[in-house]
Amino acid sequence: MNIKKNIDYGTMFSTLDVLMTTDLPHMELYYEIGRVVSDNQEKGAAIAAAEYLQSAYPDMIGFSPRNLRRMREFYCAYASAPEIMAEAMSLGWTQNLVVLEADLTNRERLWYIRAARRLGWSKSVLVQQIIAAAHMSLDLAEEMCYTEENEPAGEISDSAESSSSQCDGDGSLDVANEIPIAVFLFDPQFFYRRVHARPLLVCRWCGRSVEIADGTNPPDPIAHKRRMCMENQRTQSHSDVKLGKFLSLVLRHNPDAAGISLDEHGWADVQELLAGVRRSGRQINMEMLERIVGENNKQRYSFNTDHTKIRANQGHSLQVDVELTAVQPPRYLYHGTAARFLPAIQQEGIKKMSRQYVHLSGDFQTALVVGRRHGSPVVITINAEAMAHDGVAFYLSENGVWLCEYVAPVYFSTKG
Repeated sequence: MNIKKNIDYGTMFSTLDVLMTTDLPHMELYYEIGRVVSDNQEKGAAIAAAEYLQSAYPDMIGFSPRNLRRMREFYCAYASAPEIMAEAMSLGWTQNLVVLEADLTNRERLWYIRAARRLGWSKSVLVQQIIAAAHMSLDLAEEMCYTEENEPAGEISDSAESSSSQCDGDGSLDVANEIPIAVFLFDPQFFYRRVHARPLLVCRWCGRSVEIADGTNPPDPIAHKRRMCMENQRTQSHSDVKLGKFLSLVLRHNPDAAGISLDEHGWADVQELLAGVRRSGRQINMEMLERIVGENNKQRYSFNTDHTKIRANQGHSLQVDVELTAVQPPRYLYHGTAARFLPAIQQEGIKKMSRQYVHLSGDFQTALVVGRRHGSPVVITINAEAMAHDGVAFYLSENGVWLCEYVAPVYFSTKG
């Protein structure tokens, strides 16, 4: 007779809670959930994780047992291929599933991930391009960014125009070999309608199609470079946000994600952190790290005086002492949360949960932004002055977040 084992998934559930409160980008969240499920060797781990996430986070979608198994497969497929994983993070989940579930080698997966990102392929187009084995015929160009150094000054000479026409893709023929510069791309719908597609010009800097190669209105190469530079800047900003959230995971909750350790005060060695982040498949250097620390709008991180160590200012679920000093709070503080949590909060008060402290905001608008992260927002006004008078200690982190151990219901009222 088969007897169902009573398995304790408490550790896995706690780890999932940390991930869900870390505000990771969508793809990184799915990757990390896949890692957590994969680390649990029990046969029903994916189903147990799915049921827990659906119960604990009912307003969020995408946590079916089937999707949890896919997250595990996604992690297992790319855990030992950091280059592919880093590229896959820039695609949506459904596109990644198309690539993951197709019969492709890792080299071919990387090609289709890059093609979908550069050429803006939707899920349906990506499916048809895989069926058509597009990787056998389409060459993806390397990206190039416009800078002051590579912009021609003044008018472009005839010889430069001739050279530029071959690089910028104006549809003309190379005089030496008379091979068209345009790369032929075919929209899958044309195959079904038996209509011949016109060739598209593909930018050799970014790999995107830029103009129909019919001899009319050739693209302006300088303007195109400027557009590519602006897109690269937006990509850099988006990349910094994603990298910053991963740093938050490492420095506040799970240093093992980068294979590093924190000291008793939460400090990490900068060089060890950089090496660990690179091992996880993410690109980072000291300049990028300093930019993220300096430009983070929440000022989550701090360096020591010589920039050899770094730590998160607050928000740890790990037991570390960030050397806070008790201070007198203002008369009122604010706590942003989701409306669905309000009944429990009104009955039990505001608890620190998995973190070291309850987090409070110094103004209503900041608390409202915090509440929106979790659903329909509600802001609770805290009588901090009365709490301090009753002996409750308050701390102020370096990035302006107010902290305390617990807020009893008697000290707050609600505003929606």
